Amino acid sequence: MVKILLWYQKIKKQLKIHTKLLLSKRARNSEIVRLTHGETKFLSKEYDSPVSTIIYNNKVLITIWNQETPLAISIESKEISKSYKDNFEVMWKIAKK
Repeated sequence: MVKILLWYQKIKKQLKIHTKLLLSKRARNSEIVRLTHGETKFLSKEYDSPVSTIIYNNKVLITIWNQETPLAISIESKEISKSYKDNFEVMWKIAKK
């Protein structure tokens, strides 16, 4: 999982794609923070999850990072994307720099 996320962040940084990234406090000193092009905030342990979500325009990619085989669900929907964006903004306000 970590290698894929690091690769993804490197590509976004090279392409200058601005990111708003929410991570666990445990990841504060990780390489992914250094590689992120954009803003990073941190959530307490109670919000830790093996699920990552990427929201882009009207698309949502939900990835469940389990030990054996990651599972990804891609959704293209204006309504669902807006709902996830709204939820993200609530979490962003809770998170700390």
